[in-house]
Amino acid sequence: MDSEFLNASYESGVSGREVEKVEELLTVNEVAALLKVRKSWIYERTRCRGPARLPFIKLGKYLRFEEKQVMAFLQRNRKWA
Repeated sequence: MDSEFLNASYESGVSGREVEKVEELLTVNEVAALLKVRKSWIYERTRCRGPARLPFIKLGKYLRFEEKQVMAFLQRNRKWA
């Protein structure tokens, strides 16, 4: 691990063993492009309840998404004809 990361972990009171590697977070635009839908569809899915809700992380006023969670959402909502 680089020293900058370790210093940030130390200063925040988190030990190196407790810190997990976080994957890069996606923006609303990136998720919309990934799923080939409009941004408004993404925002609608973040307001839904239950399994139709697209999992997100809110950072202030910004929404961010983990790609693994977006793919799991697709699997849960897949309809077989």
